[in-house]
Amino acid sequence: MKYFTMVMRSGNVKDNPNMMMYTLIGDDLSITNLPGTKLAEAINTKKINVVNMAVTSQGLVSTNGAIKNYTTIGPDGNFVGTPRNVILGRHETNGKLTSYVIFGVDGRVGVVSPAQAAQLAQQGLLANGKVRHTDSGDIVAAIGGTYPLIEEKVATEPDTKAAKITVDVVFFGSAIGKDSTTYKFGGVIVTGQSVPALNKIRQTMEKGNEQIKSALKAHRGYTDETLASFNVKLAPGAGFYGVYPLEFIRNLLKLTNGAYKASIKHIMIGCTDCTEDDHPETIVIYDTKEKAVVKAIKGNDKSEVGAKKYYKYITENFLK
Repeated sequence: MKYFTMVMRSGNVKDNPNMMMYTLIGDDLSITNLPGTKLAEAINTKKINVVNMAVTSQGLVSTNGAIKNYTTIGPDGNFVGTPRNVILGRHETNGKLTSYVIFGVDGRVGVVSPAQAAQLAQQGLLANGKVRHTDSGDIVAAIGGTYPLIEEKVATEPDTKAAKITVDVVFFGSAIGKDSTTYKFGGVIVTGQSVPALNKIRQTMEKGNEQIKSALKAHRGYTDETLASFNVKLAPGAGFYGVYPLEFIRNLLKLTNGAYKASIKHIMIGCTDCTEDDHPETIVIYDTKEKAVVKAIKGNDKSEVGAKKYYKYITENFLK
């Protein structure tokens, strides 16, 4: 029977656990996201086998480590508390423990040795394990229950199209650099139903992330600190958020059947004139439901012209 491990949750930690959203990783490294109420119902009716979750009179609880120790992303998209790795299972050779499969704090799945897992536990960076001393060295044991045995390796060439990739737009920006080149970029959240597929896409997108940050630092005067919000990071649902050059985002069309999701009602489309010391910026606030501008903030003539052209291009190609 297929089993799942809860690896993270998102929402308001002050709410009842049943009101939050939970991300589960299957033994085939598939990703399932369920609201707490549906997850509790599925566990109670035995429609799903979650190795580290149960339902009590108080609602959903973790059976392997305190639920508060699992990575939690708040309503603002930032971590609540310390993000922690989660052991998904163990590998054995001739009955001897050889490694663990771990869901990392960045959303990637990797394999670590028993010694590496023990080090994570000692550092307080493991949600569902404790150090156990053995004659052959320190290993990690489950706090409650056991880790599933994983016998087969995951395919090295994941099918990204079968992973049902979704690209959710957050904002679109552009900057007229000091070299007179206009840099176009956008912030998007990429989610899907397969960890290996997301990792494959993320590797490509991270290259674009570094490209746009380098360009903005060189020609817009940004620093690493001011670009921190552009960094690639784990997002709810085991996806990832980041800012990338527009051409990288455009290339994701082939994975989304030619359309993007715009779940955020109001998104920003902007243009900044970085040839001026005060960086005047024109911003258009676009209502993705009404397909109309609800607010506009004027910069200078150059940013106004740039924003007008950019707005037309974005609404015709990304926000249809």
